[in-house]
Amino acid sequence: MATYFVLKTLAISFGATTFLSAPARADVSGEKSVYLVSKSGEETKVATLNFSKNATGSSYKLEYDYSKFEEHFLSMRPFKCLQTSAQMLCHLAYPYKSRHAISKDDLQDLEYDFLYIHKAPGEYGINFWNGIYYKISQKPDGTFEGILMETDMDVLASPPEDYTRPITHGALNENEDGKHFYPKMLIK
Repeated sequence: MATYFVLKTLAISFGATTFLSAPARADVSGEKSVYLVSKSGEETKVATLNFSKNATGSSYKLEYDYSKFEEHFLSMRPFKCLQTSAQMLCHLAYPYKSRHAISKDDLQDLEYDFLYIHKAPGEYGINFWNGIYYKISQKPDGTFEGILMETDMDVLASPPEDYTRPITHGALNENEDGKHFYPKMLIK
């Protein structure tokens, strides 16, 4: 009873009903643009997402904008890469089944649509252990932010069971040395 009184008093004092319960997120609808954000804050649009609400959150359709990407044939397969003087960032399209749906507790389908591999511009081939995974969270204003994490993409060599996710959040490593050109992604 005392806890209820304290919470009710706080809610009245701060004039905020959202203080007691945060609104559910990930029930997104409409068109959003996806940007990779450089260390200097420059935004490069890479895709468009069209969201529609469903019973558990939202489903989406993704359309990549490869106009700023260059075609490269690396390690016996084609890649589309963003190239800077310091780094190439090559999109690795997830080759297995995805529901293309998100909920307030699960944004991984969206994360899997933005997998990349990085390499130095003059480096031969591509190494799948140089994987980049943007760990996404939804902000209170409804936008999404992805923070660059490093991971080994070799785990994608074998098909997983349908709709399972072979790259776990436990396999992600923080980018500690700041070497990556696009350390952040925004969906707004």
